[in-house]
Formats: sequence, C-alpha cells, structure tokens
Amino acid sequence: MIKYYLIFAIYLTWSSIQGFAGQNFYIAPNGSNTNVGSINSPWRSLNFALHRVRAGDTVILRGGFYNLGEVIIDGRKGMGGRPGMYLTIKAFPGEEPILRGSRRFMVHANFVRVEGLHFIMPWRLEAFGRGIQIINNKFTGPQPKFGAIETGGANILIEGNFIQFHNKGGNTRDHGIYVHKGEHIIIKNNTIIGTKGYGIHIFDEHKSANPNSWSAHPFMIKDYLIEGNFVANSQERSGMIIGKGRGGNFITLENITVRNNVFVKNNEFGLLIREGKNIKVYNNTFYLNKIASILIRYPSKGLDPASHVTIKNNIFVSNGRGHVGNTSSGQEIILENNLYDEKPRLKDIVDSHPIVGDPLFVDVENSNFHLKASSPAIDAGVYVGIKFKGKAPDLGAFEYDPINKKKEPLAFSNNSFPDSSSLAADIKSFRAFLVNQSVILNWKISSNQDFLGFEVQRGGDVNNLSTIAIVKKNINHSTSKSYHYLDEKVAPGIYFYRLKKLTPNGTYSFSSTIKVEVH
Repeated sequence: MIKYYLIFAIYLTWSSIQGFAGQNFYIAPNGSNTNVGSINSPWRSLNFALHRVRAGDTVILRGGFYNLGEVIIDGRKGMGGRPGMYLTIKAFPGEEPILRGSRRFMVHANFVRVEGLHFIMPWRLEAFGRGIQIINNKFTGPQPKFGAIETGGANILIEGNFIQFHNKGGNTRDHGIYVHKGEHIIIKNNTIIGTKGYGIHIFDEHKSANPNSWSAHPFMIKDYLIEGNFVANSQERSGMIIGKGRGGNFITLENITVRNNVFVKNNEFGLLIREGKNIKVYNNTFYLNKIASILIRYPSKGLDPASHVTIKNNIFVSNGRGHVGNTSSGQEIILENNLYDEKPRLKDIVDSHPIVGDPLFVDVENSNFHLKASSPAIDAGVYVGIKFKGKAPDLGAFEYDPINKKKEPLAFSNNSFPDSSSLAADIKSFRAFLVNQSVILNWKISSNQDFLGFEVQRGGDVNNLSTIAIVKKNINHSTSKSYHYLDEKVAPGIYFYRLKKLTPNGTYSFSSTIKVEVH
C-alpha cells in the first residue's frame, strides 16, 4: 500500500509538471484559425493565438507578411507570463515575419518576451509591465507616434533592436525608444537611425494638471543603464535626452548610466541632460553632432537642476561649434579625462584633464568607430568600473584589442567579388556591417519600379550561395530606394553575401558579392 501511494504521488507530481510545461504554437500567413496551432497546422491570427496561450508558452511566427490591427496582451485578463515562465512571441528560426498595420502591438502585462520580428512602421510596439524583454527585432518605415518602442515598468530589457526611419511622418515628440517611469531598465546594443525626435528618450511627467495629484502619486525614473547603442541622424532633436516634465518635483530621477554608446550626426546634441541626479556618462563616442556633443541644460521651470553628473573617458569630435556645454546651476558637474579632436570648445565647464588629438577611428565613412593601433585614446582612460584590456581603460565606446577582435564591428563594401552572372546595374552601395555578431546589409537602387523584391543569399563559398531570406519591394512607399536586411546571431566564420533581384517576367540579376568575416 505504501508503494502504491508513493507511485501515485510521483505520478501526480509529474502530471503537474507536465501540465505547466510551456508549449509551442505556430502562426503562418497561410494558416487558419480552425487549425490546432501546430507546426503542420498553424493558426493565422496573432490575436487569436494570444487569447489561447498561457504563461510559459511560445508563439512562433513563420516568415512572410502579416496585416494586423491592434494586438493586445492584457495582464488584467490573465494574459502574459510569470516569473520563470515567460510568454514568448518570436520568429521561426531562419525566417522573417514582417508585421504591418496602422495601429500598434500593446504589451500591458508581465514577463513577456518579443523576439526576432520585423515591424513595418507606423505599426509599433508599446510594452509596459515587469520583466519584459524586447530583443533583436527590426523596425523600419515612417516615424510612428511617440516611438518605435515605448516602454516603462521594472526589470525591463530592450536589446539588439534595429530601428531605421524613413524621412516621412512624425514630429519632435516622436522618438526611437521612449522610456517612461520605472526601475532597473536596460537599453542595450540597439541601432537607432533617423528619428524625428530623440533617438533615446528618457522622460516622464505627471499626466494630471492638478498639483494635488502629483504629491499623492509620486513615481521614479531610477537605475537605468543605457549601453552599447548606436544613435545617428536624429532629424530635429538630439541623440538622447534625460529629463522630466510636469510635476517633476514629485518624480525621482536618479542613477542613470550612459556608457559605451556612439552618437553620430544628430541634429542638436549627442546627449542632452536636463534634470536628474547621479548621472554617469562614461566611455561614449560623440561624432559631429550639430551643436555640441553634450549639453547639461538648465531645468524646466520650477524644477531642480541636474546634479552629480560625471563625464569621463569619452571621445568628442566636433563640427567646429562645441564639445560640451553647461547651463545648469547644479552641484558636482564633473568633466574629466576626455579626448577632444581639437582644442576643447567648452561652455561654463572645465575638463580637469583634457586630452587633445585625432582619435584615429578605423573607418568613420562606414560607421566603424573602433580605434586604430596608433590612437591616443588607447590606455588613456581612468578606471570607472568598466572592464578593460591593457594598462588602463581606453577612451570612447570601444576597447582596442589587437589580438581578440570579437567585439570589433567591421564594414564591408561591394567591390571585392564581382559575380560572373548578370550584374544588376541599378543596385547601388551594397554594404555589410558587422555589429554585435549580426550582419546588417544595406543597399540602394536607382529605380523602385518593375521588380518584385530581392533574395538575400549567403554561403561559406563564393561559388555556393543559398537563399536565406526574401526582402519584398517596399509597396508602402514606391519611391523609397533604400533597403536593408539583418542577419542575426551569425556563427563565427567567413561568409559571402549577394542579392538576387527578381522581376515579374521571371528574369533576375545579381549584385556584387561581399565577403564578411564574423569573429
């Protein structure tokens, strides 16, 4: 009898584990909601799937186009995940689900992971809750309202996303990644290009105009890490802002670390600091931002100024107007041990140990801001808690390492391996960039007419390439001539990439072939 009860107890325990184990469900453009959601019988609708899964499950989208309205994961209705049991929405390995629509994807729940999807903006992602992860997605198209990604909450990770905007749409209130109130939020290794407003917007305010409501509902913007991002070409604002608005005296803004980022050719400043306390700006690279690299500005009316701001180990390359300015009356604004491309152009602030000289970047034309072996930035830093190689930390976003170059992004152009097949003469500027072990392919065409799209081909042998993805013609903007593809998490090795341009009559032509070495 004892043995019987023991066996029965083990059976119940195993049954419970089985019952709560996560399952995989599949969606495909040619699926049906009358199917069972398996890999061979996929559903069609993302919303349909999200109302049938539970914590621990994974929803896998097959490649192709999805036309969507508003998609909502609502924690108030029991949707989402829980600690240790994420609800995951992700791409099928090696395929690219392309999501487009006129509304948004709303995650108002906890422990949700969104990974590997391609958002055609203005369809955008709004994610508020705890334990949310937005990883390795693409956002391309016109500027959407507020931002491509809008987030807030606690213990959030926004990592490895590629965001590139067309010139159309939006205004100065619309951004790349908009981060609201919260605690312990990490914005890491994202690429953000061409926003109308700020590339990264760290900001919040009280929505009510009633001051009594402010004191009754204080909140925090606290313990944020902004690391390893590439932010370029913001059209009307700066690369990044740190600030707060209405009711700001009842908003705690503190402990913001900005490190190892690259800010390039943004319309105002690379970084604008307006309010906040204990802000660390370490080991960033600022290149040709229009007004200056950094401004610590006076606060909004009635708010306390930024204070305890420390700026060390950065590289500043000016367009001749300014490097760093300070119009704040806050305490302990420290500028120390930074590299300037020319005599420091500073306003109301002094660098206690400036270093002047050409930083000697590898290839600024192709956005490679690593250091050459003879750079004066090597071993010129002071210790700020970041790991380094050599005698001392290097200055700027990247450590120089002549032996181990695993972290070095490389840029490649289309001039090395002309193909013997018919070359597509109108494919211009075909280039590849290696960033965080992902290969970004960018190209332009002289005409956006009379073709269907491109096959992206890859192989380990220049004479043996296979198709890894299809990039469709941009039907939303027939005049757009710029295209890109992100090949994520590529294993170390040597690869060759080529484009095959497809036409309605069945003919095709090729681009040149690019060699890329992934370390």
